[in-house]
Amino acid sequence: MGRKTKKLKREKTHWGTKPLYVIATEGAVTEKIYFNSIFRRKNIRMPVLATKSGDSSPDKVIKRLNKYRKDYDASPSEMWLVIDRDYWELDVLKNISLECKVKGYNLIISNPCFELWLLLHQKAPKQPLTVSACQKELKN
Repeated sequence: MGRKTKKLKREKTHWGTKPLYVIATEGAVTEKIYFNSIFRRKNIRMPVLATKSGDSSPDKVIKRLNKYRKDYDASPSEMWLVIDRDYWELDVLKNISLECKVKGYNLIISNPCFELWLLLHQKAPKQPLTVSACQKELKN
């Protein structure tokens, strides 16, 4: 005589869904290399929307985020805007910051530039560094 067993009902989980972090950068090369190499993990999805054709102004970078969000129905909390302080006037940065806040995007501003931030991961500078000095040092 066999025992009757009750079938278990399992709730569907979202464990198979990897978190998404969409990163739109002002730069065309450095930022993409950094994010793809340092944060390459199998348990997250992280497309890096790097600048193409010189469209590096903050308004162009946020347009790439807007397009990705529309095309893929992404949550605003998954969207990250990464820009440098070095070339942009404070009014431009204030406007982009306000737009990010309204849309719920995350904003990262490296000051003066992303290359300095990378370089500081390697060693402490002995003297103040310019953007070109940072780029030269990183190439070395």
